[in-house]
Amino acid sequence: NSYINNSENLTLIITPYDYNQAGSVWYYEPVNLSEDFVIEYYAYLGDNPDGADGVTFTLQSNGLSELGGAGGSLGYEGITPSVAVEIDTWLNDLDYPATTDHIAIDVNGNINHTYNNITYLTPNPYDLGNVEDGVEHKVKVVWNATTKQLSVYFDGSQVLTWNKDITQIL
Repeated sequence: NSYINNSENLTLIITPYDYNQAGSVWYYEPVNLSEDFVIEYYAYLGDNPDGADGVTFTLQSNGLSELGGAGGSLGYEGITPSVAVEIDTWLNDLDYPATTDHIAIDVNGNINHTYNNITYLTPNPYDLGNVEDGVEHKVKVVWNATTKQLSVYFDGSQVLTWNKDITQIL
């Protein structure tokens, strides 16, 4: 696990290019969900269209030492309570209805999109096509504390919107 307390010009390699890896990077200061926030970062997902598995941006309230399952679990599965924005570059059985590399919102360490959609009314995953294209992709996560809306942007386009008071989850 790595901790960030200065976000200027950092490049972090979370895992090596190998099988069944997991890693995490946590921001040093907790996010205050009673206030709006905007988090922007660049995700480099490799240059192998057959590579796997992806990354998550995770909000959780258990401190700085949480790490979920490896590989297809995206380093996220099992972290609870939590809300995560995942970018997944491999289709697993639990990724339905996604059909390509995709971005989605997960809750309480559960990476099953159908379960999250039914239980927490999360939006369906957004298909991204191939994002293992050797390019850094800009990701922006926006929380509006007044409207209780979580919005996710990928390469400048809004791809997910979730109207949910996530303070009730975390």
